[in-house]
Amino acid sequence: MSKNRSFFVAMDPPKKRRRSGDEAAERPEKSRRKKKEASLNREASSFHNYELLIFRLAVSAAIFAFVLISTLPSYADVLLLLAGCAISGYDLAITAYRSALQRDFTESSLVVLFAALASFPIGFGVEGLALIILFQALKMVVTLVAERNSNAILDRIDSREENLRFLAQEEFRGEDAPEIRIASVIESSVRPVFLMAMAAAVVLALIMAGLMHYNIRVAIHRAITMIVILTPYSILVGMPVIGRVSLGQAAVNGTVFRRASDLEQLDGTKTVILEKSCFPEPEPARILSYSSSGLDDNTFLMLVRHLLNGSEQSFALTILDSTDSRMMPELISDFSEAPGGVEAVINGSQGYFGTRSYLNGMGINPPESGEEKGIPYYLYFAGRYGGKILLSEGREEDVSDLVHDMRFSGVNRCVLLSSESAEEVSDFSSKSDFDDVFAGVSTENRLGLINEICQANNIKTLCVRSVTFDERSVADVEIRVGENIDDADAATLPQFFMSIPSLFSLSRRIREIAMENTILAFGIKALLVFLSLIGYSNLWISISVDMAAAFATVMNANRVTTKSLFKIFFNK
Repeated sequence: MSKNRSFFVAMDPPKKRRRSGDEAAERPEKSRRKKKEASLNREASSFHNYELLIFRLAVSAAIFAFVLISTLPSYADVLLLLAGCAISGYDLAITAYRSALQRDFTESSLVVLFAALASFPIGFGVEGLALIILFQALKMVVTLVAERNSNAILDRIDSREENLRFLAQEEFRGEDAPEIRIASVIESSVRPVFLMAMAAAVVLALIMAGLMHYNIRVAIHRAITMIVILTPYSILVGMPVIGRVSLGQAAVNGTVFRRASDLEQLDGTKTVILEKSCFPEPEPARILSYSSSGLDDNTFLMLVRHLLNGSEQSFALTILDSTDSRMMPELISDFSEAPGGVEAVINGSQGYFGTRSYLNGMGINPPESGEEKGIPYYLYFAGRYGGKILLSEGREEDVSDLVHDMRFSGVNRCVLLSSESAEEVSDFSSKSDFDDVFAGVSTENRLGLINEICQANNIKTLCVRSVTFDERSVADVEIRVGENIDDADAATLPQFFMSIPSLFSLSRRIREIAMENTILAFGIKALLVFLSLIGYSNLWISISVDMAAAFATVMNANRVTTKSLFKIFFNK
């Protein structure tokens, strides 16, 4: 255990900009109204768009079926197929145009539209229309599943504190809320690779037609099939779902993050700075109620107090401190105790007082009681049931457990800041394993000291502070204890403060699941490219399997809340 260091800190207060109370209250309120209105508008338009898309796909499917069974001239079939493409995929054309302007040539809508139109000159128009219908239908299914997964985690928050639920629902509606950093890294890495692979597919088609004497139509068809496969859609579609599910799980654990990327940043944190004011105050146990059976209240409490007179257990001290009656120690003999109860002889009669499990060990079965919020203790005296006392469950958080859990999560240095003097904070710090304890830190000096600690170590730092109007520190991630998240990356309610260490494993799982999805989707694409190259996969099969891979990555995003299967297997 490292030695605690407590000392006073004296420094000039940092210059900072403060907002007036009215302005600080007005800005969050306006932001909340805008987010709520935008959310309602998106939900209404989303439902309407899905209905319209289903209708368009049904019309295109009818055209597709008619072309297959009709005996119209070939030019009429082509016109009908083009009409079907326009009906089912006009929104793809709009998206493709925007992607082309941004020079994003691997965007799935652009690639699918190009492949569908390129199928007509080589005589595969039916396959081109089928490609658009399948892509639109499967993409809609994947999107609906992704939205359902994201909403399911929000439903779990409904059972939490009302303030926590309200705060989470506001923050999660932001457009950038589900974005994670690793998704940008993966996207920037795979897009150039896929773009070069598409160019290689075109070169391969020319080689097949020129040197290997393949039919030009077959060579182009195989190249188009490989180009359709080489889009990053199935790799990237699950990334926002990972972000939303992880945000929801963090909220279930009591912490609301503004963005999933902020939660992801916790992975690799080596220094944690905690303010003592963030720790919940201990809540002692108290008597909720008591009831006697066959005894008046004064006699009942007097017997209980005599039985507990020699005990040092916490429940005994609580009852003795909360009640008052005349004591006659000379009547007590043969006193003994065990965890959860005591027994003694009072004026020649045997008495027991304790929990149900303690009395069961003595061969006594107390009467059944209904669901009660508290811990019941029962009195048995002279072979008869005498009554019970219901105590609340006292809460005294173990600081050492918090620091231990953080170290288990990979944190190397834990720093405690306190406005109290060194003498006042010494008892608190002695129960823990903080590496450094800064005592006597004034409100004016606090932000400057935090920034100094963060800048002195060129490593990731988490700062957990109480809600104030201070500017944000330079820590990589800052969590405020309270409901104000405006100047921080996250907020946690005081009663959930001790669950902060669980966020480290959650942030690690974000990257693990993102890599699992990437490997899965990339492997399926590699297999499809090989099958297309040797002529065993066409546009229909390729887009269906690729969208199935997208569906699998979306479903796998739910596993961000579970333990890694690889770690479970290798730790056996």
